[in-house]
Amino acid sequence: MHGRRECAGIYLDRDLIGYGWIVRKGSVLNVGFGRLGASGLAAHVAAFVKHLQNFGRLPPGTPTEWPGHAYLLRGTAARALVGDRVLLIGDAAGLARGVQR
Repeated sequence: MHGRRECAGIYLDRDLIGYGWIVRKGSVLNVGFGRLGASGLAAHVAAFVKHLQNFGRLPPGTPTEWPGHAYLLRGTAARALVGDRVLLIGDAAGLARGVQR
């Protein structure tokens, strides 16, 4: 299948505190959702999945409970970025920035 359904997409949550993505990586479809804070995360993920289903990006019956992990935000925890034969960059280094409200 080619066309819009195969295009990568980034989707902002209505309150702009969260965002979702859908990216094809070979034969795997990578779909995820991130949000600042855990409050209401399950409901936001379910709404995101429904949105993707409504637009034909995901098939009906796609699970809304996903394995995942939290990202370390810059300024929330100190961590060594350089070590013996190790260099952390990007999300692993905690360089993601949250929106201040």
